[in-house]
Amino acid sequence: MIMNAPMLLRQERAATVELLSRLDPAAWQANTLCAGWTVADLAAHLVVRETRPVRFVLSEVSKGRLGPAKPLMEQAKARGHAYLLQQLRQGPPLLYRTPGPAAVANFVENWVHNQDFQRGELNRPQPTSADAQALLWSTLHILGRMMLRTISVPGSVALQQPDGRALAFRVGDGFPRRIAADQAAAHMVGEPGELVLFLLGRKSAAKVQISGDTLLTHALHVAEMAL
Repeated sequence: MIMNAPMLLRQERAATVELLSRLDPAAWQANTLCAGWTVADLAAHLVVRETRPVRFVLSEVSKGRLGPAKPLMEQAKARGHAYLLQQLRQGPPLLYRTPGPAAVANFVENWVHNQDFQRGELNRPQPTSADAQALLWSTLHILGRMMLRTISVPGSVALQQPDGRALAFRVGDGFPRRIAADQAAAHMVGEPGELVLFLLGRKSAAKVQISGDTLLTHALHVAEMAL
């Protein structure tokens, strides 16, 4: 049976809860791939964005990313690790439990943050299922455009799986647009999840190989990609 986004989201959340429930208090202070955020910080982020979504979104829109929601996160952290686990264990809100764009977006958010936990100082990586990889790949036609728009060097970039399947975009002259994969001057090769991690700023942890045009490959390595 092929798993849809809500099913994969529940699976990802269960994996997060299982990981965090095994941690001793000291491990909650381990660093994640989110710079400056501990395991406890990231768990609080996941809780706040679902339990207090309106205040969370308004604070990010009004004051910029990451910092403004800190008071809400600190309030959640102050209630203790057991509270954070309880909230995470309850699962995502109803909006994310039915197939659709919201469930897909929240799956990506949860998958990426689960990798942030696993690949940070905890160093407890787990494999990603084929169904999850397929769903992550399906998001790259949008995510690729969004993140590659920060590339200022004119050219063309392909996001390519190891089996050869690829998406390619013209970059550096406005919002990226799709082109034929065989026209790409630079190639980013990796499993879909690794490409997602790279594009979302986890470059050092992402298992991605970049080759091709020298200026483009340099630009991909140094660009500060952001939604």
